[in-house]
Amino acid sequence: MAQFFEHSRQNRWCKGRRSPWSFVRILLLILIVSLAPLFSGCARQDTITIGFLGSLTGSLSDLGRAGRNAVILAVEEQNARGGIKGRSLEVLARDTKQNRETAIARMHALADAGVVAVIGPMTTEIALALQDPSRQRGLVLISPTVSGDALTGVDDFFFRVMETNVKEALSLAEHSYDAEGFRRAAVIYDEANEGYAEPFYQKVRDHFETLGGEIILVESYRSGSGTRFSGVVERLVESGVDGIFLITGAHDAARISQQVRLKAPQVPLLSSSWAMTEELIAHGGNAVEGMVFFNRYMPDPSSAEGARFREAYRQRFSEEPSFAATFSYEAARVLISLLEDTRKREEIKPALLARREFPGVLGPIVFDSYGDVLRQLYRIKVRDGAFRIVGFSSDEEKE
Repeated sequence: MAQFFEHSRQNRWCKGRRSPWSFVRILLLILIVSLAPLFSGCARQDTITIGFLGSLTGSLSDLGRAGRNAVILAVEEQNARGGIKGRSLEVLARDTKQNRETAIARMHALADAGVVAVIGPMTTEIALALQDPSRQRGLVLISPTVSGDALTGVDDFFFRVMETNVKEALSLAEHSYDAEGFRRAAVIYDEANEGYAEPFYQKVRDHFETLGGEIILVESYRSGSGTRFSGVVERLVESGVDGIFLITGAHDAARISQQVRLKAPQVPLLSSSWAMTEELIAHGGNAVEGMVFFNRYMPDPSSAEGARFREAYRQRFSEEPSFAATFSYEAARVLISLLEDTRKREEIKPALLARREFPGVLGPIVFDSYGDVLRQLYRIKVRDGAFRIVGFSSDEEKE
């Protein structure tokens, strides 16, 4: 009996005592937990992050969504080729909501996240808001679609692959007067992108009046989910104008065109290139047939690279690439090519200015010392539900 109690006591002692291996396991667990952030940091250092800024929601989001998709495509293609010297690329996309304060906050968030540079923004109004903050952060912005003249010839951190819209506005005015026979015209523009729309309207008006025409009615509005155009269209039609200039996004241009066609089916519609996306045709249908634009985008690029990009974009996103997608892809390729030589944010601007010339889907991209470019301007018309090149600048229409 004594032996039984002694055996039981020893057994309980052994169960309560920790094995030396238990302490080893605990130490290893503590070590793994403490080193995890370091390994995580190493993984992050192996990734190069590119930012994207554009309006991804709301009535002006067609530019932003197309731009984001094209940047994603460019990054995926580069990663499939091995990234940048073995380091993979990633995209951090942020929605500006076409709001200046939101855009500034999102740009600072991207800078804090360590992006090397940003593709975007997509509208002049937001680019003007980011001009000083990007300079303060030393963060290069490469815009695919901003063409406002207020950003021309300024030594800042803003670059763009689309030329300023001065020639576009002048060509639109000349075509309306010479080819369309406008003498009395109306203008409608969206104040949500005021930094682009109002100066564009002023250039069209000034040149049109120099030629001998007259702008007899100007309607402005701010786009949003509750925007109605019935009253605006009524005034446009009642004014008896020869034609109408639209300086709006694609969604609103489609809605306005439909309402104009119901009341005045023969009145010609001319538009700034802002509306020239697939959303215009999808929502406008027959109402936008015959609409004329001037743009630096070639809907059917003849180059092998242009055809390859179009097919790759179609396969990836099941839609045709718009001018916003094409220029965004070019902007992303410009940045990616720079990253082959430098991955430091502060070196991007001097590297870009030192190199200046880059291959593009639509032809060479050559930046001047202020980050602006010059590119071929095409006259484009909606025909049979597609954008067709019909001329160059304000030359005679091609057959």
